[in-house]
Amino acid sequence: MPEEKRTYEMLESGLIARDIIRAPELEKAREFSRSRDISLVAALIEGNFVLEEELARIISEIYDIPFLSPEELEKNRLPSAAGLLAESFTRDHLVMPLKISDNTLEVAMADPLDFFLLEEMRMRSGFEVEPRVATRSAIKKEIENVYEQRTAPPMSAPPDKKLEITLSDGTRAEAGSEILPQEGDEAIYVGLANFILVRAIEEGVDEIHLEPLEKQLSLYFLTGDKLRCLNAPPLSALKMLVKRFKLLALCDVAGRSRYQEGFFEVKLEGKHVKIEAAFSAGEYGEIIALSLCYLRPD
Repeated sequence: MPEEKRTYEMLESGLIARDIIRAPELEKAREFSRSRDISLVAALIEGNFVLEEELARIISEIYDIPFLSPEELEKNRLPSAAGLLAESFTRDHLVMPLKISDNTLEVAMADPLDFFLLEEMRMRSGFEVEPRVATRSAIKKEIENVYEQRTAPPMSAPPDKKLEITLSDGTRAEAGSEILPQEGDEAIYVGLANFILVRAIEEGVDEIHLEPLEKQLSLYFLTGDKLRCLNAPPLSALKMLVKRFKLLALCDVAGRSRYQEGFFEVKLEGKHVKIEAAFSAGEYGEIIALSLCYLRPD
């Protein structure tokens, strides 16, 4: 059903027709919604007017939007989709990206009638958005499963381990070059970038994501279907980290408003890794996505 036809009035009529709620209770739910500045769907659940699974199934039936049980929610989610929306956004709005199909992002949400939220996800992800209905509790649980929280040491001094880096044109990154300066402020960020790479390779990470938020930098590792947030460098480090990884990937350092991609290779203690780097413009600065492909040792 087109988004413009998904109105809360249809939901109200459907609830009354099914004798799920009576008119006086519905009016109380509306008032609860207005007083809390929340949607009607959120008000019905938070005000205990309707059981959340019952409401989710009714929304699915009325608007012909697939309902996902907790088991189906986990089964239908692909790890690669999680990084399309920031963790803070998924927690704040109780949404979970599931997968991309035909340039459309499927997203589980408790309130698929929220047109403005759908539009914001479209703008943030760059994909058209197709909602799936799930309960708030199921989405909360899946968010915790995906963004596995662990205590992580701060990103500080790099480990005493040597990285051998080769650019896509076959050039070795030599110490003292523009890519690997050994003195000055840039050398600090070279060490910081190397620290991130070493840690990811040692842990067998599949993807590294660095995304600037309004007041901080978000850093997380994706391993299989688990996203793990780490203590990130300060937001002020972003510009130099972007420059560092762009130089390694042979991308245009000055091209900040357009999508770029490239790759480089790293060797560390017998491990040979091809790293595909992608840079895209985000709301608060450039987003760095690094995909690690573990090659057979030479």
